[in-house]
Amino acid sequence: MMGQREQRRGTTLLTLFVFITTLWAPYVMAQTPEAAAPAAEAPKKPTQWRVGVLAVPARRSDKKLALPIQALFRNEVTKLLSTQLVVPTGDSDLSELVELRGMVDRGNKLLRGTKFSEAMPLYQEAADRIGMVDLVPDRRLLARLYKGLAICQWIDNNKEAARSNAQRSRHLWPNQSDVEWAFNMETSRLFRDVTVGWETTPNGEITIKTSPSDAEVFVDGVSRGFSPVTVAQASVGPHHVFVVRDGYMAHQSWVVVESEQQANVKVGLKAIPNKSGFDRAVTRLKRASSRAHRALKNLNTLAKAHGGVDVLIAVTVRGKRGALELRGAVYKNGKAEAVRETLQQDAFLISNMRGLVRTWTGVDFGPDLESEPLEGSVARDVAGPDVSGANSGDPTYIMGGKDVFAAEQRAKTDTLFNKWWFWAGAAVLVGGAVTAIVVLAGDTGPTSPTGSVSIDLYTPSVP
Repeated sequence: MMGQREQRRGTTLLTLFVFITTLWAPYVMAQTPEAAAPAAEAPKKPTQWRVGVLAVPARRSDKKLALPIQALFRNEVTKLLSTQLVVPTGDSDLSELVELRGMVDRGNKLLRGTKFSEAMPLYQEAADRIGMVDLVPDRRLLARLYKGLAICQWIDNNKEAARSNAQRSRHLWPNQSDVEWAFNMETSRLFRDVTVGWETTPNGEITIKTSPSDAEVFVDGVSRGFSPVTVAQASVGPHHVFVVRDGYMAHQSWVVVESEQQANVKVGLKAIPNKSGFDRAVTRLKRASSRAHRALKNLNTLAKAHGGVDVLIAVTVRGKRGALELRGAVYKNGKAEAVRETLQQDAFLISNMRGLVRTWTGVDFGPDLESEPLEGSVARDVAGPDVSGANSGDPTYIMGGKDVFAAEQRAKTDTLFNKWWFWAGAAVLVGGAVTAIVVLAGDTGPTSPTGSVSIDLYTPSVP
C-alpha cells in the first residue's frame, strides 16, 4: 500500500510539472527577441520601365483618328505597374524623376514629425528642379510636392506663397480632405482658406494655342485634347500647363486664372535636335509597318528620340468602315515583333486597347488611384502656433488619423494578459493544482491498522 501512495504522489507531481512547463514555454518564446530569427531579405522593387507609344496616320485622312488613338494608348501606359511613359521630345532623364520622388517622401516624413523647418529645403529644391523634367506630368508627385511646400511656407508665415502652392496642389489632385492637411491647427486653417475661397469666387477660363498646332495639352496633369484648347470653368489660382508634340521639345509652365477672366497661353514649340531624322523614321514606319525586320532601324531611331526606351509601340492607324486597323511593330529588348490588329469603334474600344497594351508590354496594370486620397490622414498638433491666441473655453478638435496612434495603442494593449494562451494555460494550471491538492490530501490522512481477520462459520449442533 505504501508503494501505491508514493506512485500516485509521483504521478501527481509529474503532471503538475508538465502543466507549469506548458504555461511557461509560450511566455518565454513570446519574450524572445525577433532579431534572433534569421531576417528574410526584403523583396527587390522591379525596375521601372520606360515605355513609348507612337500612332501615326497611315493616310492624311487618318490624322484625326491617329492623334486621339495615340493619346488613349499613352494614357493606358501611365496606368501600368513600374512604368514611366516617355515621349519623343529628346533626352528624358528618368533618374531625375526618381530622385525627386525620394525627396518628397523624405519631406513628408519630416512633416509628420512636425519638423517643418527641416522639410522646407527639400520641398523648395524639388520645386526648383521639377520644371526641368520634360516627362508627362506625374500628378500625384506634383500635388504632394506643392502641398508640402505650402504647409512649410504657411508655418513660416509666408501666407501668400503658401496659399498659391496650396491651390496648385488642390488643382493637381482635387480629391483631398482636411484630415490630410491637419498637421496642426495652422495647416488646417490653410486648407479651409483655399476651399472657402473657391466656393465663393466665380471661375475663369484658359485658352492654349501652340505653334505648330495639334500638340497634346495637359492642364493640371490631365489631357485636355489637342491645341488649340479651351478649358472652361477653371477655378481661380495657378494651373499647370504641359504641352507635347512628337518631334518637338516639351513645354511646361504655370498660368494664373483670375475670376471671370480668360487666361491666354501661347506656346512656340522648338524642334528636337534630330527632327529631320525622326520625321524620316516615321515616314519609313508607314512603308515598312508590315515587316518588323525592315522597321528595326527606324525603331532604333525612334527609340533614341524618346531618350531611350525599354518598350516602344509604333503603329500606323487606318480607318476602315467603323473599325481601326493597326499595323506596326513592338520594339522590346532590342528586338522587333510585327503586330497587326483591328479594333472596332464601339463601347469596348478602350478595354480592347487596354488589353493590347498589357499584351504588347507584358506588364500588368496597377490599382486605380484616381479616386484615392493624395496621402493618409495626419494628427493635428494642438500646440500649434496660434493656440496661445485662442480664447479660454474655445473648443479644440483633434482629428487624428488611425496610423498616428496605432503604435501607442499597440504598446498599451499588447501585454501578456491579452494573450488567449495565457488564460488557457492558467485554467489548465489551476485545474491541475486543484486535482493535485485533492489527491495529496487524500493520501496524507491517518492509516488504518493492517492485519487479517478470521471468521469461523462453524455452528455447534443442538442435541
